[in-house]
Amino acid sequence: MSGPLGGVARATAAPAPAGPWAALARIGRARRMPAGGYLFFEGDRADAVFVIRSGLVKVSAVVGERDVVLDLVGAGELLGELSVIDGRPRSATAVALEPLEVCVVDADAFRRVLATDASVASAVLRSLSHRLRDASRRQSEHGGLDAQGRVCRRLVELMDRFGRADGEAIEIPTRLSQGDLAAWAGLSRESAVRALHAMRRLGWIRTSARSIAVVDARAVRARAALAPTG
Repeated sequence: MSGPLGGVARATAAPAPAGPWAALARIGRARRMPAGGYLFFEGDRADAVFVIRSGLVKVSAVVGERDVVLDLVGAGELLGELSVIDGRPRSATAVALEPLEVCVVDADAFRRVLATDASVASAVLRSLSHRLRDASRRQSEHGGLDAQGRVCRRLVELMDRFGRADGEAIEIPTRLSQGDLAAWAGLSRESAVRALHAMRRLGWIRTSARSIAVVDARAVRARAALAPTG
């Protein structure tokens, strides 16, 4: 299959998701795609929404000459609904950070369900409200936190959404690069690298090519709450 689903997507027989998106999954098409595959590009016509069944998606947009990470979307979340609702082109690009399973729901079918199923409409409203709050909070961080504080905020978010216990540490299994982490925190890559290096030196985190382990979650959470000191 070619186009915005990345060229190698194929049907899969994985079970449909439960919860608020079950009604969408029943009318959608199951697809798989590899890490690095694109669901859609900024400026595309919005012809579908995506229920994420497994994997992780990076959502980013070009601002000036920079690629800014807007969000990460994981299993159990809906993606791409805003442009389908308002009829405008995609405002961001969505790429798989790891092998991905999605349920693809055509735009017209999604709008019909939205108009007839109050539970889906309510879930979509909650999802959009949550993202708006998150976007506003992240924007406020740029003036209220220094580089290390911003990186810690993103680590706290990753811990809470995707972390899993590994002994006394919390492992965040993600293919998010240091550059992606910097863009998500609104920093240069150099600033983010310095912040991560300082946290490793303090013993708060361990890093590898495929994961970040938060060794001292209390210290990271406390640092995320601090305003800059200089």
